[in-house]
Amino acid sequence: MKYFQNNNVESYFSGCLTLTLQPDERIRKRDFILAVDISNELFDFLSRKTERKIIRMSPYGDLYLLEGARFTIAEYFLYLYQSAYAVITTRLHAALSSLALKTHVMLVKDGNNYDPVRYSGLDDLVRSTTISEYVNNYELFNLDDPGDNPTKYLEICQYLIERCAKYTGYDNSKSFMTINPGRLINDENFIAAFTDSFSERLSSMVNGWKIDELTHKNGELREEVSKLRRLNNTLSNDLQKIQDNYIGSVRDYNTIKNTSVKYIIRTVSRKVSAKIRRTNA
Repeated sequence: MKYFQNNNVESYFSGCLTLTLQPDERIRKRDFILAVDISNELFDFLSRKTERKIIRMSPYGDLYLLEGARFTIAEYFLYLYQSAYAVITTRLHAALSSLALKTHVMLVKDGNNYDPVRYSGLDDLVRSTTISEYVNNYELFNLDDPGDNPTKYLEICQYLIERCAKYTGYDNSKSFMTINPGRLINDENFIAAFTDSFSERLSSMVNGWKIDELTHKNGELREEVSKLRRLNNTLSNDLQKIQDNYIGSVRDYNTIKNTSVKYIIRTVSRKVSAKIRRTNA
């Protein structure tokens, strides 16, 4: 927006259409905390701070789901966002959707997911903090008494509704749910997505186990190879010492042998010479 305006291009900051989601009056507020893509460190910290059940989830699902199942799962995610007592998340659209659905929410600026350029203009619509700031000041978002959400988004929300209604001629004030929440669990798309998700998870787990097993076995074999190499080096050194000792022994033997032969010859020669002298005499 700033770039366009600096170049005399008419523009405005739209915010995000998820801010226009309408809460469903049929959805009952529950007492659990929804933790969407948070780190283990933060999850462990929160678990020590509240007696409320903390449910971890991720918006990533089975990539092979059909379109109908995808929409059903999207509705179920929104259903969970509205059902939760509070949502704490690193995901921008989980935060904005929860804000629109009147659920206590805080956005965690996690280093792996947070993009200050992409989040610019949106992350200040909700309460937001870094993990270190939150750990040092839990009252920023006390899960048992989180306080009211900021209302700055309402102005953007209303502006979006008016512009979209003017452009399309359509103003939808209905719930995001196309399925009665009480009948959601019996919806065929939901059943398919639920069962497929578990099948994919099981397959991933089994493959993961196999990979872990092979990795472990590979590590054991590498260690065995290292031991054999060390043993081979030791044996090579011992063999070299034996060869050196053998060569030394042969050299000593030859020395002794040559010395003995010379001594015998010299002795015999002396005796023969003495005998000859006596005979001549």
